[in-house]
Amino acid sequence: MRRAIAIIALAGSLAGCSFPDTSILDEREKPVQQYAVFEVALVNAHAFFDLDVQWGYSGEEHKERVPGNTTVQRRVSLTWPDHTSVWAGGTPSKKPGVDDLLAYAQGEPIVRCSITINGRVVAKNDLTMCRYDFLWTPVPDPGGTAG
Repeated sequence: MRRAIAIIALAGSLAGCSFPDTSILDEREKPVQQYAVFEVALVNAHAFFDLDVQWGYSGEEHKERVPGNTTVQRRVSLTWPDHTSVWAGGTPSKKPGVDDLLAYAQGEPIVRCSITINGRVVAKNDLTMCRYDFLWTPVPDPGGTAG
């Protein structure tokens, strides 16, 4: 019986049978640079509002207040798989001393945000917050390869 198993194993190896190639799996775990751009803007803000901006990635958070007529754009370089999520958003904040009737006479300001990774817009909306998770794969760069 041992002889039969040895012959089958030898025949299999001579026929080119081997363990599957796992190098493709290893490639997915190599660090890949990701270039992200966060953009947050306040629409219909007039001079009565400031914009409280929040943005971050994988556990790191940034906050700042800017004049309402400013479009905030921040560029960061991330490494996948160490950084797997990015987010940006904003909240309109009425300036102190401004009367509510005056501030909201033309409606409440709208926050627009977008996230671009490697030149590709991956999240965009008017709901005060954008988020993108790239847990399983990095975002391809414009040349077609990741990173």
